[in-house]
Amino acid sequence: MNVDAHGQSPLASLVLLPSQLAALASLQPEQQLLFALLEASWNCLSKHIGRNSQRARRLVEQELGWVDSDERAPFSFRFCCEHLDLDPGALRGGIHRALERLRAEEQSEGLPPGVRRGHNRRQKRIAA
Repeated sequence: MNVDAHGQSPLASLVLLPSQLAALASLQPEQQLLFALLEASWNCLSKHIGRNSQRARRLVEQELGWVDSDERAPFSFRFCCEHLDLDPGALRGGIHRALERLRAEEQSEGLPPGVRRGHNRRQKRIAA
């Protein structure tokens, strides 16, 4: 489980209630795996949303397809949520609202699409 400087998961602090956050500490290993799948999806979405590359758009489309699916197969979004006692609809809604905020922040900061404040961009080196 990834944690930020405050000891919280970025996904958890975004979409979970304080009582649910406390329960994360006592997850069984198999539940930690399911939560890690949700986190990986969020990390991918938050990193690539609004970027203009074909790869970024494909990754966002793939992750949103997984999040928005109502499939009940093992390791599906619904399966992960249900086994973590999370409401899939509420979590989906939180994810979509957060993605909209990220898009709006990019636009309000006047940054070109796909460039996020705080993300380092590699400089191209020119051979002399």
